[in-house]
Amino acid sequence: MRQVNDEHGGGTNALVGRWSELVPITSEDYPYLYDLTTSGDSALRWRYRGATPDPAMFQRQLWEGVLVQYLIAGRQSSRIGGLVAVHGAVHEDGYAYLSIVLSPEAQRAIWPFEGAIRFVCHVFQTWPLRKLYLNVPAFNMPPLASLVSRYASREGLLRDHTFAWGRYWDEHVLSIRRETVEEVALRHGF
Repeated sequence: MRQVNDEHGGGTNALVGRWSELVPITSEDYPYLYDLTTSGDSALRWRYRGATPDPAMFQRQLWEGVLVQYLIAGRQSSRIGGLVAVHGAVHEDGYAYLSIVLSPEAQRAIWPFEGAIRFVCHVFQTWPLRKLYLNVPAFNMPPLASLVSRYASREGLLRDHTFAWGRYWDEHVLSIRRETVEEVALRHGF
């Protein structure tokens, strides 16, 4: 994983938390992000679902339809652990989609989740969206269970929707609402 330069750390803005910070993507991050999203366990969990796109196409698609996205970095380690993005915004109806991909190492730590929550707070503080949707295959739900029960609502379930690891899985349609995030931001000082 790439190390975060000191110029990004130590700030006191909404993108910097106790354990994590949100760092803008640069062209030097493309190889890391390509590897993160096309290899290992993350390959089937992210948008390419095991495919390996042409690197130039990957770079273009990384930004298509994106409203905002950041790398999540650990403040103590300065290591990049994943990517959070909001895309597909429909401003007239007040919603968009949230995507998160974490490295296997980051999935076992608290700081990436703090970064993701901080990111969602930032989105609602910056744009007049009512809610963010997440489409989560059942195989991605276990590590998110406590966060989902606290911050998200299930709005739908698509039965046998997603094929991975030799079988079909249900897909949960979740939403995170502005009111919930405003309460979290107030409670935690985001």
